Amino acid sequence: MTTITRAGLADYLAVMFAALAEEAGIDLADTPGGIGYALDQAMADIGDDTANVVAAYAIGEYHTARRILLVLASRPDFDATAIQSSRRSQLYAMTRDLMEQAATRAAATGHALENVATAGVLTWITDWIEPEATT
Repeated sequence: MTTITRAGLADYLAVMFAALAEEAGIDLADTPGGIGYALDQAMADIGDDTANVVAAYAIGEYHTARRILLVLASRPDFDATAIQSSRRSQLYAMTRDLMEQAATRAAATGHALENVATAGVLTWITDWIEPEATT
């Protein structure tokens, strides 16, 4: 039975995100300046379910894509003439899409990463507020 380790997850993510990380200008090493914090978050979300490699990969991809997205989001998307630079927009949009796909795959394995707002009917019994009169 294969289990996921931090080092194994880091190796997987280094291969999968090599091109995007190069475009974003970040190192895929397990360091604070690289994807160290993304790995921390992924391992925390995986918890004791280290045998679920599919979930671990999806969770790792989610947090690594989020790390790259945060770097890309910090860059201006307009040049001096206010014409949109399509390359930055495409990188940001594709990374956001990868993040959403990873979150969907993680949720399918039982590890929901994003909170989904739900609505429902709330019932509140108020009989205790005004007790019935006794005779």
